[in-house]
Amino acid sequence: MKSISIAVVLSATIVTAGIAQSDESVGSTSYVSAMTSLPAWPANAHVRSEDTRFVTVLRNAVARSSTFRDLVGALNRSDVIVYIETRKMRKMRTGFSGYLVHHVVAAGSHRYLKVVINRDLGGDRLTGAIAHELQHAREVAETAGVRSAADMRALFTRLDSGQCVLMRNCTETDAALRLHAMVLEELRAAR
Repeated sequence: MKSISIAVVLSATIVTAGIAQSDESVGSTSYVSAMTSLPAWPANAHVRSEDTRFVTVLRNAVARSSTFRDLVGALNRSDVIVYIETRKMRKMRTGFSGYLVHHVVAAGSHRYLKVVINRDLGGDRLTGAIAHELQHAREVAETAGVRSAADMRALFTRLDSGQCVLMRNCTETDAALRLHAMVLEELRAAR
């Protein structure tokens, strides 16, 4: 039997001082009433989650942010399918709101990725973390040759901005930081 080693190198969402966060709660009355008029999330979308709360956040983000909508559209047109998994804060790596697992499963005509997001985040902060990690997934999608953990390590080593200082072997990209800030700005403007 062939064994597969999984790299524990992460592209992470780092909460920076320059990015304001929302205190809006997912359970707030205004948030819930806004959700009732949104269309259902497509079953064939390339961004998926088994957590219905996260699917609602995706629907809301697409409705409120053109940058987030474009990001999801780019992933839907790609060969990458991203599964979003949630974890409690105590199970997340210190200082991270989320991360792209550096492991690719290539099957048929698709590549499958997993993003892990802190379940304890809420409101726009949660949406920003998801957008940030989906940008990392888009970076993989835009590089057809990424079909293994080693390929992914090489990609993020090349794209690394040097801004992730929370742990060894952590990478961060300028594109994800910029997109995160743009989505948060659009979400604030859409209130």
